[in-house]
Amino acid sequence: MADLSLDFQFESPINKVWKALTNSDTLAQWVMENNFKPIVGHKCQFWNKEIDLVVDCEVLVVDEPYTLSYTWVGGPIDTIVTWTLTKDGETTHLHLDHTGFEAKGQAYNGARYGWAYKVEELQKVLGEKTSYDKESHNIGAFSEFLQEIDHEAHRGRTEQIFNWITDKYPQLETEIKWNQPMFTDHGTFIIGFSVSKKHLAVAPEHVALQHVEADIKQAGYDYTKEIIRIPWNREVDYELLAKIIDFNIWDKANCATFWR
Repeated sequence: MADLSLDFQFESPINKVWKALTNSDTLAQWVMENNFKPIVGHKCQFWNKEIDLVVDCEVLVVDEPYTLSYTWVGGPIDTIVTWTLTKDGETTHLHLDHTGFEAKGQAYNGARYGWAYKVEELQKVLGEKTSYDKESHNIGAFSEFLQEIDHEAHRGRTEQIFNWITDKYPQLETEIKWNQPMFTDHGTFIIGFSVSKKHLAVAPEHVALQHVEADIKQAGYDYTKEIIRIPWNREVDYELLAKIIDFNIWDKANCATFWR
């Protein structure tokens, strides 16, 4: 089993953060549409029709404004989400425990970076500066590209992936070439992305794609000689992305050109 634990901090008072965690209308602004009620035993759902996602929940603990816990069950995921709030002067600390994952695999990583992105959306709902505004990561070069993605869920998914890469590989540089966001290392290409109506396209160069071809098939993604297509209604296999990036960083360590 694998458990996820994350900590966040807000300038908003604890009661305001609690409301954002428990009010159905507010939850819809930063998590998903839902019929949530902070009542122990209440069974509800979170849903996103655009990506065909439904999560079933049952409220387990309500201790206003300190603890909220509920089941989080969707597809192969049968887990429990617990929010713990503490007040420190004018600051509210928010601790997340998301427990019950079978392993630190695709579902675990998806939840880890999914919640990190969602909490940035919560910061916006609360009227606070996000970590993106504070320049805690370097995807600023991609801001215009992201703003041009009209579909909100697609934009969020893409930004989530970019944030994951910058968190895991802070040494990589970001730039836009040929209207596509790319991550590079000492001036050589590592991985690039593009978006379409149905999928996010990942471009790692043909050599890297060949290296992970078996993993792509196992993940069930469609692919060509140059790109991997991740449908918007499918989970992102972060282990696959890491394997691609790790290979390119290693294989191109002494590469003096942009492409192989």
